Amino acid sequence: MIVEELIAAMKLMLADRRIAIVLVEQHADIAPELTSKTVVLERGAIAHRTHSANLRKDYTTLERLVGLRVSASA
Repeated sequence: MIVEELIAAMKLMLADRRIAIVLVEQHADIAPELTSKTVVLERGAIAHRTHSANLRKDYTTLERLVGLRVSASA
């Protein structure tokens, strides 16, 4: 419930503005849904940078970067 409320609030904030948000999210599948670009940091260094739409489809990279197990039907 709280996650859904936060997602709705962030979508409102992002709708009208071109702003950057640093989102530290344990639900790694949610962050790319809210953004146009995704940057994954590992120990303060950029480990991966891409358009969020590309990352949402790249299941191998998602699993490698964040341990998110996804399937093509997800």
